[in-house]
Amino acid sequence: MVTMEKQYLKLAVYTGDIYSHSTVKPIYHIAKHFPDSKIKVFVNVPHVPFRKVIKAQIKNLKLNGFFRVLEISGILWERGTNKLVELFTSNRKQSNGRLIDYFQEVFESPNIEIEFIRNINELGPSLISEFSPDIGLSIAAPILTESVLSIATLGNLNVHKGMLPKYRGMPPAFWEIYHGEKVVGCTIHEMTAELDGGNILLEEEIPTHKWSTPKGLQVQLDEMATKMYPEAISMYLAGHKGKEQFGEKNTFTKPSLKAYRQLINKQSANLNIHKLKYIIKQLVLISILIPYGKLIALYRGLTGKQITTVLLYHRVNDFQRDNLTVGVEQFNCQMEYISKSLNVIGIEDLQANKVDRFSLKPNVAITFDDGYLDNFLNAFPICQKNKVCASFYVSTEMVDKGKPFPHDQKHNLIFANMTWDNLKEMKLAGMHIGSHTMNHVRSSTTQPCELKREFSYSKMVLEQQLNEPVDSLAYPFGGKSDFNKECLELAKEAGYKTVLSAYGGVNRQLDLFNIKRKGIDWTFSHWAFVSQIYDWK
Repeated sequence: MVTMEKQYLKLAVYTGDIYSHSTVKPIYHIAKHFPDSKIKVFVNVPHVPFRKVIKAQIKNLKLNGFFRVLEISGILWERGTNKLVELFTSNRKQSNGRLIDYFQEVFESPNIEIEFIRNINELGPSLISEFSPDIGLSIAAPILTESVLSIATLGNLNVHKGMLPKYRGMPPAFWEIYHGEKVVGCTIHEMTAELDGGNILLEEEIPTHKWSTPKGLQVQLDEMATKMYPEAISMYLAGHKGKEQFGEKNTFTKPSLKAYRQLINKQSANLNIHKLKYIIKQLVLISILIPYGKLIALYRGLTGKQITTVLLYHRVNDFQRDNLTVGVEQFNCQMEYISKSLNVIGIEDLQANKVDRFSLKPNVAITFDDGYLDNFLNAFPICQKNKVCASFYVSTEMVDKGKPFPHDQKHNLIFANMTWDNLKEMKLAGMHIGSHTMNHVRSSTTQPCELKREFSYSKMVLEQQLNEPVDSLAYPFGGKSDFNKECLELAKEAGYKTVLSAYGGVNRQLDLFNIKRKGIDWTFSHWAFVSQIYDWK
């Protein structure tokens, strides 16, 4: 491979989905890492004849039988309920705070050009040759032929969300979990005519856990790939040839729905869920939520009395299941739902009185307490993906010194905490950071002089580290018995303008010094989660 001496890089990106977050975020980061580069994105948009679609569905039906009928029914149900939500909700723009809009950044960048091609392998070579790229990069692209791969001067790179050569093919993470692997991998390799062949430039691993799911791991792999792209491109430009693939070689394809069901049943057994009770509960929630919850929300909006529901999370991971933890896939599904179906606001909007009481759907804000590392690793990228501006309330001594939380030590649990670098990155990306005292103290049982120090010093440290005013506090524990009027006066004296509790309830008449929050954990099914937002009792 020839080392590229010039700083100006021409990069061709091949993809089949330019409207996916997992495509545009890597392109954005590559452009930021190589500011003098010229990037052209070639988007494959093939025309699929209706006859071919029907033929594929018949094949799926023969392969998967009744499971395919259930899948189609689920898809139609989801689309129908989404249309119902759109019909009875307003189209007011939701608040995204200071979040980076990756789609806008990519589509409006002067250094990034996007071209749509009907068939990239047949019509693409001439257009790609005109661009004359130094490197070709495949991100969620169809299988590329030699006519495309031969164009880029230095060669082509592909990201494969799996360890090579043991897990070639697709889908990401499914077969690793199915076979009980301890890790899943993300590999960037040189592209050849062989599927997922070519030398490996860079590879990273993510451990699988007892409650890991394919979709949850895919979210984590997407984020890992985003961070790997610039490093792999730099290595390629520096002349690194990578290493040959060796070891057991397997190529996997999309699993049958029966295989999916087997995996789901296995994971359900891990959670010890009583299936019949679960199904009955979901049917009750669905039958009440749709006719009742949506109509009540509509009435509240029309009368200017729309509620604000503030949700409280602590941890997002797949290695723990307790009353402070939700799963990665579960959290992603919840953020997808509120982003598409509700009016998302931030704590800063509450403080600035920018809450739409006439919205025809509930206002929802997302908050996190304590400052666990999985907030940065899992929750933060999921919030970015779904354009949700969340607030993270951290205990500064735990961040400074990596101290464990007393409520975790009581149960012999130790979790890593975020660092100041993590919090600074989150702040720059548009997330909101607030105080959770210094040492996670119970306000009502702490001596006034010590509590004053906890409030004021945590505020001062956060402002020094983040270089911006911090005027929002979340009481540790946050139950009705965990704070009182004296605590509130000390919080006001310290300069806080919003104070959050944690004993449940929604905010009908907003009190900035007692913003009520509802805790969410892994036990909430989708419809139980929705019922909390609509405050159905």
